[in-house]
Amino acid sequence: MAGWRQVRRDAVQQDRVRAGTRLVWSGGAGPGSVGQPSGRVLERFVRGAKPMYRAEASDFTDKLLRLGRVVGNEDEFRVWVEDLAHIFEESLESRLRAEEPARPYDIPEVARLARDGRLNQIRLMRNYVAHGNLKAGDEIAIAQILMRFAGVKFIDHDDASRWTRVQVGLLEDLVGLLEDVRKALEEAPVPVPTEPGPTGLHATPLLDGYR
Repeated sequence: MAGWRQVRRDAVQQDRVRAGTRLVWSGGAGPGSVGQPSGRVLERFVRGAKPMYRAEASDFTDKLLRLGRVVGNEDEFRVWVEDLAHIFEESLESRLRAEEPARPYDIPEVARLARDGRLNQIRLMRNYVAHGNLKAGDEIAIAQILMRFAGVKFIDHDDASRWTRVQVGLLEDLVGLLEDVRKALEEAPVPVPTEPGPTGLHATPLLDGYR
């Protein structure tokens, strides 16, 4: 009976990985809008009036596809979280990555969301399993992440169930973040057109986003 329960729990975790991945593919747009990932899956966050990600982030098709693989050990989790970090953390628009950008990001709520911890935990887990170059205090933060998602402060290399639980936790938090960012972008006020400049063109949100 105990073995059956474990198999059932593992199946549920795998379903949650797949569901979370499909939502990430859709850019956090929610159920019903999920299709197959494409090279332009991050289009709403890359090409909008106030892009959140650099343009190359829309070309990570292969890595987006790999996000749907359920991890079975620490090595597989390392490959998976490196892909996740490369797409969603390392490719942030420069003003969202800098602690004190020379020119603040145009939508304060998006800047706040980018620093609310949900992306940082992806970076921390990537560093933990891939690099080992942890800063002072990172060990405590990582232990908190592991406790939150897996219920332990250390996961054995081959503990597939717990590595999958961490995978699920990171994915579900990322989905929530993308949804919050989408709402913030949609609710941001549209700049009032100014008088025509020397070119004769009015300023627009689209042009403003590419300055």
